[in-house]
Formats: sequence, structure tokens, C-alpha cells
Amino acid sequence: MSALSFPFYAPGGDRYGAAGTRLAYRFFGAALVALAAAEVLNRQWDVQAGMLCARRLLPLPMLPAWTAGMEWLLMGVCGAAFLTGRPRPAFVRTAACVLVWSAGQRYMNQKAFLALVLTFLALDPPDPDGPAFEQESRPNLTLAVWQLAILYAFSAVQKVRGGFLDGHVLADTFAMAAKTAWRTPVPAAWTASLLGAHPVLSSAACWTVVAAEAVLPVLLWLRPRVALAAACLLHAAFALMLPDVAAFSLAAVGCAVLGASRRL
Repeated sequence: MSALSFPFYAPGGDRYGAAGTRLAYRFFGAALVALAAAEVLNRQWDVQAGMLCARRLLPLPMLPAWTAGMEWLLMGVCGAAFLTGRPRPAFVRTAACVLVWSAGQRYMNQKAFLALVLTFLALDPPDPDGPAFEQESRPNLTLAVWQLAILYAFSAVQKVRGGFLDGHVLADTFAMAAKTAWRTPVPAAWTASLLGAHPVLSSAACWTVVAAEAVLPVLLWLRPRVALAAACLLHAAFALMLPDVAAFSLAAVGCAVLGASRRL
């Protein structure tokens, strides 16, 4: 791995700070725990048992329901190891394998994103306490940062293509959420009422989100610390307004932390 490098920036761009890598590990660990908790709370056991329809993109055999419990146990154990800031390589590789398999059983976008990030880490699990860590090239960490940039860029493009900017989609989403009792810190009914009464505010919120997602891929490379602050604000807003996005938000901020720790 150390012989690989990316030609998109100056030599040494694949080096990362030890403190930032430890913090990113902790964010990824929290994301693993949050994902397991969300699946338990959202009746994914019933999905695995065939009582509810599963969203599946990979042609993998559907295993018995008890295997979902094994997935969540392994996510929790690996997440606890990540929270130490320097998990052993076995935990990194186990977490990646579990997430890839789990995405094949019960697909979710945030699960696929975290699975990709952990797969990149598993290619050469970094040890931030290594004696020469900050002098070694870590292109697999750069892949994780690139994955976040790609996610933001295509999310912005898809929102523009889907007519998100006029504000009606956002207002309608929260109106529907108010009827289905979304579990969010900010009540969906209050948000739906506010956006319905002020269409300009709804449109402004949509433009702000798309602008942030369009700019963040550039900031991740040119102003990584600014990108980290912007990602924290964006995902804090998501966590307040949207249900079950904790794992996604924690994983995204973890990637942004890696980007901010890149040794320029």
C-alpha cells in the first residue's frame, strides 16, 4: 500500500495526522453502534425473517433471522473497538466484511456508504500510534475522503435533477412525516407547518443544502478544516430534522475529520 499514491496533489498528500485518525476511528465506531441500534429499533429482525419486504441489491442468499442478531453483535463489538481510537486490524476487517454482507441482506444507503469507507480502511488498517505513522503514505484513507466527496457531489446533482430546489418536495416530505410519527428531535409536524406556511423558507433551505453539498467536495481538498466545520453543521441539521440518519452523519463527519487531518 505504501507504494501507491494519488497524482491529484503535491507529494505527501496521502499522509495523515495521528490525532485526526484516532478521532475518525471513534466516529466510525459510533456509526457502527448507531447503525446496529437503528436496525434493532426499526424491526429489521422481521425483515430478515421474511415478515417484511427487504430492499436488496446484491444477489446474496437470504439467511435465517438469527444471523441479523450476529451482525448486530459484531457491529457492536467492532464499534467498541473503534471507539478506543486504535482498533486492531482484525476488528477493522471484520467490521468491513460484516457491513458488506449486511448491505447485501438489508440494503440501506447509509449502510452501503459506511461499508465502502470501512472497506477502504481494511485494505491497510492504520495504526495511529505507530512510530512513523505521520510520515507514511496512506492512500486508502484518501479513498475514504474521496468517497465522501463523491457522495456529496452526486447527492447535489440528484437533488437538482429531482426538482428539490423549489421547496415543494421538502415541504411534502415533512407533511407526510408528520402523519407517520417520525422520531426526530425537532417534531416533523412543527417543521411541516413552518415550511407549508412559508414556501420561500422551504426553497431557501433546499438551496442551502444543495449549495453545501456542491461546495463541500471542493472544500475537502482546498480548505479541509472549513469542510469539517461545514459538514458538522450540515449533519447536525440532518440529525435534528430527519430520522435514523445518525450512522450516516457520524460516518460522514468521520471522513471529514480524516480530510482535515491530512498533512499538507
